[in-house]
Amino acid sequence: MPVLTCNLLYCSLGLLAWKGDRPRTRQFPPMSVRDFRAAMNLMQRDTSMEAFVMAAMTKATGADAQRLKDAFPNVYAELYARMHSSGGRLPTDVADKPEADT
Repeated sequence: MPVLTCNLLYCSLGLLAWKGDRPRTRQFPPMSVRDFRAAMNLMQRDTSMEAFVMAAMTKATGADAQRLKDAFPNVYAELYARMHSSGGRLPTDVADKPEADT
C-alpha cells in the first residue's frame, strides 16, 4: 500500500502542473539518487499521504506552496493549526501510541 500512497501524491502533484488544456513549461531539477533513496525509506516506513503533503507544504515556496494549499485545503488548515500550537498538539487530539524507534 505505501507505493499506492506515494503514487497518489505524485499523481496529485503532477495534475497540478497542468494549466488549462496544456502542460506548464516549468522545468523541475532532476531527482538525485539521494532523493530517490530518501523516498524509498519513507515508503518503507508506511508514511501516510497527509504526512507527505504536510512535509511538502513546509518545504514549498511561492507558487508551489499556493498550489499545495489549494489542492489540499484541509491538510493546510491542520498544518497551520499545529504549527501555531504548543508542541503541535490540538485540543481534539487523542493519545497516540508511542512510536517504536527504528
